[in-house]
Formats: sequence, C-alpha cells, structure tokens
Amino acid sequence: MLTRHSPEDVRAFEREFQQALSDAAASYDTRALDDVIDRWWRIAVVRSTTLTNAEQDQLDRAHVGDFTGMLEQAADGSFRRIG
Repeated sequence: MLTRHSPEDVRAFEREFQQALSDAAASYDTRALDDVIDRWWRIAVVRSTTLTNAEQDQLDRAHVGDFTGMLEQAADGSFRRIG
C-alpha cells in the first residue's frame, strides 16, 4: 500500500522497520516494532485516502489559518468548535 500511494516514504519505513526489528531481535521486546508498524499503517491509510472536494477546501483553508466551522476532538472524545 505504501509503495503504491507514497513511494517517497518507503525508504524511511524500511529504515525504521529494520532498526526496530534489530532491536526486537536483541531484546525480545517487540513493542518498538509494533509501534513502527502501527505508525506507518496510519500513514499509508492517510496517503491512500482521496479527499472529497469539501475536505480539500477545508484543508486548504486551514493551511492559511482559516478554521471556520472546524471542530477539534478533546481527549475525552467530545468535540468543540475551533473556528
């Protein structure tokens, strides 16, 4: 998935994966390896998702500081309007 949708990220993933794999082999602790896979899975999913026109418009506005109508999710799962 990453190769198809974000080939420029493949080397960074492979480097992080190999380091985590090496660390896991030495320590028998796979948490770092699991973290790398989880992180890069999320990146691959985001890169493979095509935004709707409305989502792209919202992103374009946010890039220039216009957060009108946007919501932010708090740690407790609730939402609050930020713009």
